[in-house]
Amino acid sequence: MADKDIQVRSASERPDDVVSERSSYESSKEAAGGFGILKPGRGYWVRVLTAVALGTLFLATALWAAGQLGAYNPPVRAWTVRVTNVHGSLPAAGQVVELSKLEMSDNRAVKIGTATVESVATEGETAARVTVRDILLDSPKDDTPTETKRLSVPGATPESDPVFNGQVNTPPAPEYKFQRVYVQAGAAAVIVFGGLFLIYRYVGNRPTTVDFLIATDEEMRKVNWSTRKVILDSTLVVISATFFIAALIFTADLILKQVLLNQFVGR
Repeated sequence: MADKDIQVRSASERPDDVVSERSSYESSKEAAGGFGILKPGRGYWVRVLTAVALGTLFLATALWAAGQLGAYNPPVRAWTVRVTNVHGSLPAAGQVVELSKLEMSDNRAVKIGTATVESVATEGETAARVTVRDILLDSPKDDTPTETKRLSVPGATPESDPVFNGQVNTPPAPEYKFQRVYVQAGAAAVIVFGGLFLIYRYVGNRPTTVDFLIATDEEMRKVNWSTRKVILDSTLVVISATFFIAALIFTADLILKQVLLNQFVGR
């Protein structure tokens, strides 16, 4: 009869530690799917130092990724070409011009592609800065018009007038659709914020990792840390033993060397 009474006890009559364990487990399950810090105050230093170490790792990764993306070139929106020795009237916006390079042998202009003029800014009487877009290069191997040495309208020659043509002394400068720094900052931000989320999730909110870190902190509190005197004495013993063993090996090496030399060379 007494055994039956024990078996039919309700949950409210169970010992406090059992009820506390169940409530702790249920709260852990609820925290795992929600927000907030699970079991705050417990395992404080282990959890904080773990978060700092992971944060440093993610920050270093973000800086590395930003540095690697320094070689990335965004899509080019237009190219700016500075022309000198201008002959004829400057082209208007929307007009098609030819891009040419110069042959090394006879300095002859060879067409390499076409482009559409976007804007023109004069720089004195015989110089101008021309911005072109929609570049079509004749050779499929070329992807940039950096070899351009002459800019002209179709059919122009260096002596033609008033048909525009001009000499390009510096390679065309690209105008990107967006700055490279935006890509670098975006990649770094994704890594940093993603890392912060993972740190929060695994250090502050996930029951399994939180319990592990708390248990680690409790075990660390049981460690008997050596005093300063013990550490200094142990260090002195290790250093002395190292020098003693080194001297012993050195002496043995000299003795063996002399014995072997006398045995083989003295014959």
